[in-house]
Amino acid sequence: VSYKIDQDVDLDYHYDNAEITFNVSLGDQFEGGDLYFGTMAKAHRTAFSNFTFVEHKPTIGVLHRAQHLHGSEPITSGERYNLIIWMRSSSKRSQLCPMCWQTPECLVPVDSDSYGDGMIKLIGSI
Repeated sequence: VSYKIDQDVDLDYHYDNAEITFNVSLGDQFEGGDLYFGTMAKAHRTAFSNFTFVEHKPTIGVLHRAQHLHGSEPITSGERYNLIIWMRSSSKRSQLCPMCWQTPECLVPVDSDSYGDGMIKLIGSI
């Protein structure tokens, strides 16, 4: 992910389609861009206060629950680069979808010859 002045300078309040997120700040030629965290996504919808701010220092990683609502403040100068890794659990996803909090229907196991951990996918999904 990259952030540049006059392009994408921040990231709105959101949660990730994963169980765990690891976010590493790679660039060191930027100012601003602190991360902020609010409530867990399922508890959310109207709560936009009581944020916890985290300075996102170069070469430092932040590990958090992906359902924890978060965003980044705008950078004020330079260019910021981040490596984002989303970690997903097949066993958790086959019980409850992390995006809609419903029990998944129409699950099809991935072939044992496929790459990955046997992630169960929805029919028609990529």
